[in-house]
Amino acid sequence: MQSATRPPSPEEFQAFRQRMISECAPEIVRCTIPFYGWVNDQPVQNGTGVLFRLGDVHFVIAAAHVLDYPAVHNIPYMTGGEGGRPIPLPIKKVVTSPIPAGFRPEESDMRDDDPWDIGIAELTPETASQLTPFWRFAQLRELEPGTDAPQAIYYVVGYPFQLTENDVLARSTETSLLSYVTAIHEGDRHSRDQKAEILIEYPVENMDSNENSVHVPLPEGMSGCGIWRLNDPSQPLNLWRPSDVKLVGIEHRWRKHHRYLVGTSVRHAVRLILKHYPELRRTTDLVYPD
Repeated sequence: MQSATRPPSPEEFQAFRQRMISECAPEIVRCTIPFYGWVNDQPVQNGTGVLFRLGDVHFVIAAAHVLDYPAVHNIPYMTGGEGGRPIPLPIKKVVTSPIPAGFRPEESDMRDDDPWDIGIAELTPETASQLTPFWRFAQLRELEPGTDAPQAIYYVVGYPFQLTENDVLARSTETSLLSYVTAIHEGDRHSRDQKAEILIEYPVENMDSNENSVHVPLPEGMSGCGIWRLNDPSQPLNLWRPSDVKLVGIEHRWRKHHRYLVGTSVRHAVRLILKHYPELRRTTDLVYPD
């Protein structure tokens, strides 16, 4: 057993990490949905989102460029339900980080210069009831209110294109989940990421939730997925509690040559909500006082 005064041995660290994953991974997975767009009479996987509830309002938090598609191009979105049953996602309202100056909403590269690339989409109450109990909505207490990203154990869950299988004749698609344990990237940064809030390692080989070494696929399709910090780095691992697990950011870009994912603090999503839903401010004052 690890004491509070010495670092864990490699064996203890692996055991603690496996315990964290086994206790929290199912709940993280249940609030991480794939997006499917209906294009040319076929379902097409088009990103990942995190379900979130504030007060009585239900949202999907995702990368702005993922939410641009249904809003700008009028493409109906859906997600998967129990047994693969598709669930339509009629969206009441979409709010995103601003489109950079000089770009039109329909331009495919308009988010390349958006440093935040984050947004929220409000779901109808009827849609929220359809999604539960198969899916679940994360609560405010599960979000990290700060913008710092200290070195810790991080967990990323999303739906990459490479793990998607399409059946054109059946007009169906099936997407497999990718989840992996990682850490903060501390090496060189791309010139556009000098002020990025969260950079997460995305190595060629990594450990899955069962501690198996896996060759990770290209992460396209994971845009909008959650970046979760599994532990509080200020506390020894033997004092870990499930409540230490926090959603810290939303992934929106990857850098192939640097092998990292770029994320934006989830705090920006909460600020978008409070700006456009001021009536929800009373539910956040203790956590987000500004």
